[in-house]
Amino acid sequence: MDARRRLLDSERRSPENAHTGLLDALVVGGDLSPEEAASAVAKAERTEQPTREVYRWLQTLIAPQRLVNKSPENARLLQILARGERWFHDALYIHLVRSPAAMIQSCKEIGIVLGYTKSGAPSWFGAELLWVQEQRIIESFLVSVPEERQTLIRFEDLYGIRIGPCIDFVTS
Repeated sequence: MDARRRLLDSERRSPENAHTGLLDALVVGGDLSPEEAASAVAKAERTEQPTREVYRWLQTLIAPQRLVNKSPENARLLQILARGERWFHDALYIHLVRSPAAMIQSCKEIGIVLGYTKSGAPSWFGAELLWVQEQRIIESFLVSVPEERQTLIRFEDLYGIRIGPCIDFVTS
């Protein structure tokens, strides 16, 4: 957990968006107060509790609901995706594809800067390169996952009727 915290601290995020995923999961899914959630995460970091064990604990808190890890950072390293296969028996994968333009806008909104121009202004070309790299990593990983354990959803389709296939996939 301490390594996870250091990685999140190294990401170029605005402070209000850093570290919120796990805390939100503990508050909403685990029915903890924000203070209890922050204390639990701090203790896990301080005692160097393995991230895998924290995921197991969270899954027991939210059962019978499913734990969904929606972290864009997971797509940046093939090893992270492979680790999910080792940690979770028959894990399901939703390949959520977002248009590069929307991804760049999202980076702007949450304060992730992926490069600068010579004049010091933010450059968003790095975000587009990151999008391409992430898609390649995801696609190379999913080649080894049986088709019945994966589905592809376009982010933009989530605003319309097409959310049904995603719900069917997760609940089947």
